[in-house]
Amino acid sequence: MKEIFEIDKGFESYEDENLRFLEEFTKKKFDQRSGLIFVDKKEFENDETQARKKISDPKNQSWGILEKEVSDMIQEKNRLIELFKDYYSSIISENPESNTLTPHQLHYIISRLVIRMKRLDCVMDTKYHSTEFFEKKSRRRYLMAKGYWVDDNGKRVRKISRSIINAQATITELAIKVLKINKNTIVSLEPSRSGYKPDFVVFDKPKEWWVELKTKNMNDLVKSFIMFETWKEYKNEYELLP
Repeated sequence: MKEIFEIDKGFESYEDENLRFLEEFTKKKFDQRSGLIFVDKKEFENDETQARKKISDPKNQSWGILEKEVSDMIQEKNRLIELFKDYYSSIISENPESNTLTPHQLHYIISRLVIRMKRLDCVMDTKYHSTEFFEKKSRRRYLMAKGYWVDDNGKRVRKISRSIINAQATITELAIKVLKINKNTIVSLEPSRSGYKPDFVVFDKPKEWWVELKTKNMNDLVKSFIMFETWKEYKNEYELLP
């Protein structure tokens, strides 16, 4: 009976499905670019020549007003990885939160943690399928995108389904829609002045941002839209780790 619970030498090289996923998840780098450059209007007022250089350089792309959302995603990933590693590799008797749990209960908690990581992976490694559909009421064609999620059994499924924008809309209109996704109070319009005119202006009190669009690929912005929609789904499901 005792030998059943002994750990043999082969355990050192044993890597289960959870550890394989953890390694893959850890190695993935977040590389989704915004395609947008944000410059504070005051920079144009102080030194327009320098501000023009800044807003025209693709290296200055950022998520601007959505930077906190992206930072929260990255922070959540790092903390989830750290939590899972600590929990999965700890001796149960040394962990006051788990030393009274049965193996069955521990297995359930670990499964939930893995599913949570897989759902965050759906956010940060966004995969989607897009199509157009015709709405009879408005007699217009719209762009529809479906993103992936992980169900309670750990299976990856198409769940995030969104009608994004009129199929005839411009890429600038799509960029504005992406920026509005988590910021309901944003107002975007063209500046009423002569001289340099950005693609659009974003009012995010107390600042006024002048924004230049640096991507011509609609798919990049559709991907960003689905990423933030999936992030909403994640935050509705979980409280972010402190």
